[in-house]
Amino acid sequence: MKANETTLRKLIQGDQQLLVPLYQRQYTWERPQLTQLWTDITAQVDVLAEQRQDAPSHFMGSVVLAPGPELAPSRSQWIIVDGQQRLTTLMLALCAIRDHLVAEEPSARERINELHLINKFQQGELRYRLLPTQGDRAAFKACVDGTSDGRSDSLIGNAYQFFRSMLKEFDDPADPHDIARVESVLLDRLNLVQILVEKDDNAFRIFESINNTGMRLSQVDLIRNYVFMCLPTRGQHVHDAYWKPIQDQLDAKAMEQLMYLVLVLREGGEAQYNAVYRGHQQLLLTLSGDERQVEAYVRDLHRRARHLRQILFPSEDLPFAGRLRFLKEWQASTAYPLVMRLLELREDDHIGDEEVGEALTYVESFLVRRLIAGVTTGNLNRIFQRLAVQLVAEEDVPQAVRTALSPARLYWPSDAQLREEIRSRAFYWQGRTVQQKLILRRIEESLGSNCNLRVCERFRYSSVEAGAFNEV
Repeated sequence: MKANETTLRKLIQGDQQLLVPLYQRQYTWERPQLTQLWTDITAQVDVLAEQRQDAPSHFMGSVVLAPGPELAPSRSQWIIVDGQQRLTTLMLALCAIRDHLVAEEPSARERINELHLINKFQQGELRYRLLPTQGDRAAFKACVDGTSDGRSDSLIGNAYQFFRSMLKEFDDPADPHDIARVESVLLDRLNLVQILVEKDDNAFRIFESINNTGMRLSQVDLIRNYVFMCLPTRGQHVHDAYWKPIQDQLDAKAMEQLMYLVLVLREGGEAQYNAVYRGHQQLLLTLSGDERQVEAYVRDLHRRARHLRQILFPSEDLPFAGRLRFLKEWQASTAYPLVMRLLELREDDHIGDEEVGEALTYVESFLVRRLIAGVTTGNLNRIFQRLAVQLVAEEDVPQAVRTALSPARLYWPSDAQLREEIRSRAFYWQGRTVQQKLILRRIEESLGSNCNLRVCERFRYSSVEAGAFNEV
């Protein structure tokens, strides 16, 4: 690799493009990072205003670039291996300066656009000197094109609006050069180290070595990055058809949960939550670089994302929606591998809604009875992971679930055992408050409105006396 010191002006000058690849995450900077950058900028503005010639400029960090697919003698295109957050932020700051100046200096729009933001004689996406990853492109283009309507409905939009507000506060009517100094600092006094990767080097490997040594990227970020590294020609199609819909359905926490559940359904108890990235990386390595197999892998993730969405947000038209809501309120995430397997069998027409509902009834009974009996929950993960992997379509699925949960060593109390536990064990010490309330709600629903008053009053009296509930 070749390294040299540079500035933003030198980095973006001429007919060229800096491209953020699919394997990178979207823009993530929020107000704390933006505020710190603005503080650094204004400190350098003071240096210029005071004409302190010996004052050092501010070091922004490194930018790692690899040759892009459109690199040609007449056109310079580079993939941003590392440094996209800094570069995107600086370009948004230039957009904000342009739009701040244009009211009093109409020529500022053409000047800043043609010198720093666009390639005037290029068409389509090659027109933009910086092109973020797909999820950020529309918002970034709106800022560069000046078509943003002022709404901050993305982190890109938020950053642009942050700089607009900071410039408005900073602009001193008595100082005609203050915004010009800000522009000069952005372009010339925020130093970067530019590292150019040789053409034959693996840009993703370098990216991984830079970003996987710390905690800057989540495990889902790294999985996505590795997936699209494996899709040099089909990446755009796979992103639009499968990956983006997954991101639209699930938030970051649910995405991580999805990746873990997929590993559990493949590996059972061998899957580890804190090693999800490595697990998926090993899985992708078995596909031997076949893009169609990698696409099938992402298509399967998309399918399972729909199943997880059903678990987390049950649709009212599902006959077993009430069972799913119960498990969610119970916070029974340990049972999710089994529920995912049931939904998979249902989608493949091996079982119907009635069988799913019956199997979920056994799961609910297993969890509730064990809680009332004071059975430890420490082994629930292994129980449901093992069952999810063992469940096959050729058997009576509900009966298989019931049988697998019934061995004496798993402590699923019988009716007689449950009656004895209810008589002898203090209910208000068992489980979490939300679980206690769910059990009482089930009792109330099963007895009906005309029969439950005495029972509930009895629970209310004993619970309040024990200090376990404020209300039932």
